Amino acid sequence: MAQDKEHRPFFSGIEAFTDKVSLLSAKAVSGILLAMMVLTCTDIFLRFFLSKSIIGTVEVEGNYFMAAVIFLPLAYGMTARREHIRVEILTSHLPLRLRNALELFTLTLSLVVFGLVTFYGFAGAWRSWSTGETMVNIALPIWPGRSLVAIGGTLLCLQMMVKLLHLLKRFRQA
Repeated sequence: MAQDKEHRPFFSGIEAFTDKVSLLSAKAVSGILLAMMVLTCTDIFLRFFLSKSIIGTVEVEGNYFMAAVIFLPLAYGMTARREHIRVEILTSHLPLRLRNALELFTLTLSLVVFGLVTFYGFAGAWRSWSTGETMVNIALPIWPGRSLVAIGGTLLCLQMMVKLLHLLKRFRQA
């Protein structure tokens, strides 16, 4: 068993790391959703009963919470758990080699698309940080929310690269 760990390929370590970080980020989203719910309910309560509102609720939820809720669990849901939408009506009847080739193509295309999302997420976060961009109603910086897009995209891209390596290995063995 100790020998197995020593001879495991390099990407197995990356896979274990991204699986753990993806799981942690997905769990963190539960807390973020709770905070989002508490903030929204408190804002509604104050508006309804006291005719007051929490300034910046929409901005904080839109720039921070929604970015976290959408991008942080992507890697966990789409690749680690394979809980994304898959329509296999046609592909399930194809030969294994052709199914692997199609999966290789779609995974590569997805990696390119999310690689661009990640790149522009980092670029947007850097631009917001370097210019000191803040929200309109409250003076909170925008870069943390944009960084969440980049972090979630990075995790997803790492997961997809590991899956791509597994698929290439399987493709060569078939």
